[in-house]
Amino acid sequence: MHSLVDLCDEGACLVDPGGWKLVYANRQLAQFVDSKGESPLGKNIFALIPWLDTPAIRQLLVELADGVRNEARIDRPASGRMSEHVGEIRLRRVAAAGGVLVALVVASPASADDRAPARPGGSDPLTGLADRGFILGRLNAIFQSDRQEDQRCAVLFIDVDGFKQVNDVYGHLVGDRVLGEVARRLAESVRDRDLVARFGGDEFLVLLERIGDCDDFAPLVRRIQAAFARPVELPQGEVILSVSVGAARAGHDVDTPEALIDRADRAMYAAKRATA
Repeated sequence: MHSLVDLCDEGACLVDPGGWKLVYANRQLAQFVDSKGESPLGKNIFALIPWLDTPAIRQLLVELADGVRNEARIDRPASGRMSEHVGEIRLRRVAAAGGVLVALVVASPASADDRAPARPGGSDPLTGLADRGFILGRLNAIFQSDRQEDQRCAVLFIDVDGFKQVNDVYGHLVGDRVLGEVARRLAESVRDRDLVARFGGDEFLVLLERIGDCDDFAPLVRRIQAAFARPVELPQGEVILSVSVGAARAGHDVDTPEALIDRADRAMYAAKRATA
């Protein structure tokens, strides 16, 4: 397996949560982290990639190690030495003989853009919704605005429960059709002024602008969940879906788009655990 990973264009490593040290790394990873010919094995991941050393990312890694999440994604840094070399970092929880490891795959900007074209002003080619780049651009504009009324916004983070089983049973082409139906139901559930985007895979975001308090979007969450009470009709049969929804509102302690989305993401996982 390692030889195959060594042949890929992406940097890959396995990290032991006990000390966050690398126990495996391919050659490409050494190039990404500029190890100057030295082996990165045994080194702390935060020392190798310093911009990962934030409270939010550390918490994300802990949640992967503890099984709260199975996978996650970290976007490229906005600036700094690593920004031109890293497209994104994908993370996955890996069960190993000696315990749990966290796998990190560091994609180059080109490969990340090829896989998830998310340019500002773009739309998702599969669903026709706004793409990740568009909604992130809109959120950045809101947070940079000096007008207080513009900054009263909230985000709903939506995950399709059990979607992996749809792909496993019916195949990815049927899965794509199901995602199209999910997108249609979400778009029909929100208000005209709300923005629905496909964030990636089976994850969706809804941007609610000029929102009041948290009670104002509770009816919308119920309406979205009710939209999936009826099954999706396919030639192969009925597919019963549900969605987990997490909500977060901008405020004094949530003052960046990344923090707002991260809080909504955490709320979504809490909602998923509560109904498991």
